[in-house]
Amino acid sequence: MMSDDRRLGPRRWAHVTAIISHNRLGMSRCMLRDISLEGAFVETGGHILDQDERVELVLKLRAGHRNKHCRVPAKVARVSDEGAALIFDDPDEQLYSTLFDIVHIHLR
Repeated sequence: MMSDDRRLGPRRWAHVTAIISHNRLGMSRCMLRDISLEGAFVETGGHILDQDERVELVLKLRAGHRNKHCRVPAKVARVSDEGAALIFDDPDEQLYSTLFDIVHIHLR
């Protein structure tokens, strides 16, 4: 479990299904435990990811009456028996705005 001092910004606790897209594993379902502007923790049910691997976190968001997918490039910072801590790659302005909305406004 991540200690509170590992991230600089506030995190939003969540318990929603997400997807990890990975070159070696393809698409794998996971549970998003928490998210911040800098990263997230995903429950993967074991050691399926390796530290320093590049992945993409895919979140399904409600956009009006439709759903859209937010794809966030990330690096695996730490792995535990529960899952993996991800650090987001340098997001562009549009992705940062989406992450801001997720963390500070809503997550569906």
